[in-house]
Amino acid sequence: NQEYSLKGSDKWQSSGEFSGLTPNTAYEIVTRVVYDSKVSMESLISEPLKAKTFIAFSGTVNGIENGKTYDAGTYFSIEATSSNLNIASPSIGDSRYRPLRWNWGGKSEGIFKDNAYKTDFTITDAGTYKLNVIFGLESYTDKGWVSENKEATLSVSFKVIAKEFTIKATSTAGGKLSPTGTLTVLQAKNYTIK
Repeated sequence: NQEYSLKGSDKWQSSGEFSGLTPNTAYEIVTRVVYDSKVSMESLISEPLKAKTFIAFSGTVNGIENGKTYDAGTYFSIEATSSNLNIASPSIGDSRYRPLRWNWGGKSEGIFKDNAYKTDFTITDAGTYKLNVIFGLESYTDKGWVSENKEATLSVSFKVIAKEFTIKATSTAGGKLSPTGTLTVLQAKNYTIK
């Protein structure tokens, strides 16, 4: 027979679940016994339960641009970050999204370690790529940052093109090459001529 309200509000509800709250905001929740004309008036209001809503997800991946086209062989140095990631003096109830891992289109590729949210790679094959960075929600408690088992994914899609070049492989008198003649090669690829 309880009803619940946000402290200072005159709206009471039968559920302890609240909707429409603002992210990253402190609230005080109070309860009382429901009025029953056969038994008694409603009870006094309880001491408030102090709670803070989680931060809304907001993340970025620097070092690569969504929708951009890059040349094959481009070296990427990316860094993932999110709001509230580096709170100097966190308080109990603070929350953040921390970069956990990254992958290419769902296939697991790498884990961010030791609070370094960076990774480097070079792509030599032409194609369309999608880099996914997975962030995990954490809240600050008396035990430090603790996972809330909730994740958010930020994706960056881009293209890599490989220019074609024509080379001519010839040998001097008495020498041999294989392959020989006019060859078409792709940018950023290694070829062996023996």
